[in-house]
Amino acid sequence: LSGQEMLGFESNYVSNNGFTNMKDMNSAMMNQAIFSRVTGLGSNEVKDFFSSMFQTGAVKGTQVKDIQDGIIGALKRNGMEGREKEQVKSLQSLVQNVSQGRTLSHSDINNIMGLQSLLEGTGKRSLQGQQGADLLSGMNQGIRQGIQDPRVRLIMGQGTKYQGLAGRFALRKQLDKGISDVDNVKQFAAFAKNYGGNNKAAQNEAFASAVQE
Repeated sequence: LSGQEMLGFESNYVSNNGFTNMKDMNSAMMNQAIFSRVTGLGSNEVKDFFSSMFQTGAVKGTQVKDIQDGIIGALKRNGMEGREKEQVKSLQSLVQNVSQGRTLSHSDINNIMGLQSLLEGTGKRSLQGQQGADLLSGMNQGIRQGIQDPRVRLIMGQGTKYQGLAGRFALRKQLDKGISDVDNVKQFAAFAKNYGGNNKAAQNEAFASAVQE
């Protein structure tokens, strides 16, 4: 990579996150460069991707390597080497969707990456890349809007875990986290398993209808 491209990575970080200290800035710059080299993505594609990550407020300079390791690890684990660009673009669109109207934490980003990796690990093309990201985006929207759906409120524990007006407010805050909180996804998965019995197709339908209708 050229010196100009390295300066571009530095500027990309500072323009989004501001200057904290030299270690933080240099870490962001170096790890964006490493990410470009390891994935084979061009510097502009890398800057565009990490700009989205930085704008969530969830990724500091020293955490860029975590994102890099997560993506590369998932690709290797799921036998998807050579599809780096597709993976990065789909993750970018997913994070942008999940972060709309709220601030994410670094652990939220890790949870989102984990869910994406889980779908990709199925080996089904319909659950990988952008199609998988679209599915998770739809799930996220269904959960976040769930306070309006009596069935979603019931699945999440209204009347038991969440009682009264104070409980409804706490439930509203929990639902607003969408898929960035794994507990929300686990709650719906448990419902699907109970409702669908031992039939996988029935479980999948119960899960999909609960979060998307």
